Amino acid sequence: MSVFQRDEFKNLYLHCLDRGIKTIVFESISRFSRDSYELEVAYRKLTKEEFTLISVTDGDFEDDRVSTLNRQIILAISEYQRKEIVFNLFVARDRKKSSNKESGYITLSGTGKCEVRKSHKEQNPELVSLVKKLRRKNWKTKKQMSYRKISQYLFQDGIVIERGNPY
Repeated sequence: MSVFQRDEFKNLYLHCLDRGIKTIVFESISRFSRDSYELEVAYRKLTKEEFTLISVTDGDFEDDRVSTLNRQIILAISEYQRKEIVFNLFVARDRKKSSNKESGYITLSGTGKCEVRKSHKEQNPELVSLVKKLRRKNWKTKKQMSYRKISQYLFQDGIVIERGNPY
C-alpha cells in the first residue's frame, strides 16, 4: 500500500500543506513505510515539494549516497522482520489449530479452531446437553420438543442470552 493511500498519512500531508508546515517527524523509517520502493517514491515526492523528513531513531533523511544506503539497509531489515513476524504468526496459528483439533475444538469443516468465536458447546456444555436432552423424542408421546418450545422452557428457567432475551 502506498504511503499516500494510508488515510492518516494523507490527512497529515494535507494538514501540512494547509498550514505551511515543511518538516515531518516520525518514529522510524519502518513506521513510515516498510516497502523500499514505496519509501523512495514517497521520499522523492515529499522532497520535491520541499518537505524535510526526520526519523527519531534513524536521523535526517538526506539525498546523499550514505543516507540512501542507510535507508535501504534499515528498510531491508524492517521488511525482513515484518515477513518473519507474519511467518511466526502463521506457524503459531497452525499449531493452535492442530492442538485444538486434538482437544475437540473444531470448525464445521472438521479443522481445528483458531481465532473464531467459541461455540455454545465450548462456552456452556451443560446447556448444550440440556437442549439435546429436551430435543430427544419423548418415550410416551414419541414426539420431539420443538426448538421454540425448548427456548420457552429455558427462558422460564431463567436461562437467557447475554442481553436477557430467550435463546
